[in-house]
Amino acid sequence: RFGGYSMCNIGMHGTDGHGHPCKDGTYCCYCDDYREPQLPCNASVGYENTTMRFGQFVGHCKHARDIVEKAECWRANSPAKMGGPLYSGGWYSPESTGCSDPLNPTDNCTWRVVSVDNVINRTCHRNQFFNAVREFNSTCFDACPSVNNTDSCNIACFYGNVLGPDANVPGGSVNMTTGIPTPQLVDMWLSGFRPEAQGGCPRLPIPSPLTISP
Repeated sequence: RFGGYSMCNIGMHGTDGHGHPCKDGTYCCYCDDYREPQLPCNASVGYENTTMRFGQFVGHCKHARDIVEKAECWRANSPAKMGGPLYSGGWYSPESTGCSDPLNPTDNCTWRVVSVDNVINRTCHRNQFFNAVREFNSTCFDACPSVNNTDSCNIACFYGNVLGPDANVPGGSVNMTTGIPTPQLVDMWLSGFRPEAQGGCPRLPIPSPLTISP
C-alpha cells in the first residue's frame, strides 16, 4: 500500500538540509534510504514508522554534562514514549509524482486531498501544549529564574515532565508511563485542535485553493 518514505524539506540556502539541491522556499523530496543517494521515487505515498526507525537509538547518548548533551539524550529517548498500535509515530510523503493535482485527482492518482478539518495558529498551539505540560507538575518550573519557555531551565523541566526524570542521562529509563503517560500527553497535544468552546485555539481560514475541494 505504501512506498518508502522520502525526505521532504523546505529549501534554504539552495539545499534541503540533507545535501540535496533545493530552491529556497520550495518543498523538495528525495527518496534516499540514508545509504544510497537520490534513489528514484515511485508514485505511491511514502510511509515511515518513526517509532521503529528511531527506536533503535533509544538510550544512545554518551554524556549529560550540559544542556546540549542532555538534549541529545532527550532526542534519543523520545521514541520510547510512543509505541503500540495506538501511539506509534508515522511520517507520510505524498508526492506530485503520485498526483499532480490532488484537488482534482484522476484515476491514476495514488492519493488525493479529501478535506482539511481545520487550521490553527502554531504559536497558540505551542503555548497551550507547553502550559499543559507545565501544569502536570509545576515544581521544577517554579524553581526556574524565568518563565521564558525557551531558556535551558524551562526546557529541562519540559522534557522531565514529558519523558520522565531519567530521560536526560545515558541509559535512562523512558517508556509510555514515565513522565506524563502517553495517552494523556497525546490528549494535551490534540487539545489545541478542539473547538474554541472546548478550549481549543481559534480557527484560521483554510487556504482558498483547498476550500473548493468537493
